[in-house]
Amino acid sequence: MMNFILGLSIVLGVTATLSAQTTDTLRVMQYNLLQYPSSSTATIKHSYLSVILGYVKPDIIGVNELNPPVGNADNLLNSAIRPVLGNSWKRAAFTNSTNSPVANMLFYDSSKVELRGQEIVSSVVRDINAYHLYYNGPGLAQAPDTTRFTVIVCHLKAGSASQDSIDRAGMTQGVATWLSQQPIPGNYMMMGDFNIYSSQEGCYQNLLNATPAGITLYDPISSPGNWASNSNFAALHTQSTRVNTETDGGSGGGMDDRLDHILINASLRDKTQSIGYRSGSFRAIGQDGQRYNQAINSPTNTIVSSAVANALYGMSDHLPVSLDLIIDSYPLSNDLSADQEKISVTPNPVEDFLSVQIPQGKGDMQIIDLQGKVWMSSIVTSTKINLELSSLPAGVYILKYSGESQTPQAIRLIKL
Repeated sequence: MMNFILGLSIVLGVTATLSAQTTDTLRVMQYNLLQYPSSSTATIKHSYLSVILGYVKPDIIGVNELNPPVGNADNLLNSAIRPVLGNSWKRAAFTNSTNSPVANMLFYDSSKVELRGQEIVSSVVRDINAYHLYYNGPGLAQAPDTTRFTVIVCHLKAGSASQDSIDRAGMTQGVATWLSQQPIPGNYMMMGDFNIYSSQEGCYQNLLNATPAGITLYDPISSPGNWASNSNFAALHTQSTRVNTETDGGSGGGMDDRLDHILINASLRDKTQSIGYRSGSFRAIGQDGQRYNQAINSPTNTIVSSAVANALYGMSDHLPVSLDLIIDSYPLSNDLSADQEKISVTPNPVEDFLSVQIPQGKGDMQIIDLQGKVWMSSIVTSTKINLELSSLPAGVYILKYSGESQTPQAIRLIKL
């Protein structure tokens, strides 16, 4: 039982909508960079990527085939990403524990999200990287965390031989095992170049049938089938952007494979924890469904400009894929009058007991989750309130205070 210890009357289980709630959008993009910088000069690749980024306008970018050393990641960030998307962009730590000739990386707009940690999911082929992010929402300085989600970036073993399929299955089984050890419920997505030709392949099924149910992954566009060399899936194909083999080492043959994916778990699919997939937003950038066995820029692309189509052709033999996440945002009041003191809470995050300091000492207080459910509602009659929150479920909440003749105040509260 949660208890207000001083000066409160309790009303539990009331459902309401927090009027200050707004929504924000996070655009996630996944891209195989074709052994960046590859045999082409980095300057040429930067010019192509700049055009693509200006068109997509992502907030998070996961990449495969970033060549070591780490300086290539910095060069990409400083010469292609920041000039187009802004200086708030950062990168994660570079890893390559298997000494692979290609690596993964995550770039992100720190004005929208921040990295709170990362780890490597064990794999003998190449690193699989898990990046733990949180939403950098309004008022974050008053509460040191917010909605959390994890992005897993992988590059599965390429090839059509039976051993290649076995290796891919081993990699995704490692991901499924790792996911089963993570906090449930949670928000998880996995993206990358999966190098698979059919939804029936074992590596893919490992993810779609992972247990417990909270970490099972889903294709946001639910398109099972034999994707390779199948014109029925022309609108989903992401490789190859070229008919001819170019000097940068990319594959030719035209668009005929769906290799690049973004999968999401049920929490993101159903938006049960304040962040979720925006229905219909998944897309293979530049894919107009008329590319089967043809290049991305010839014949004329019907959904992107010739400049974007040519940049997609020149940058990589893969198309980037993207989707949008909708996230609830609860902006905190920044328009207090000069003589109005702010309420404060300690500690935050909190486990069991919370102390609330209220300068005016009279008003209404609520604790509301990010879905709008009021967990606690009361009349405040004291300037210092001690709360027992041991039975409040872990998560992110808004503590809202409305005093007499004052601007309402809200603090984002993290319950551990």
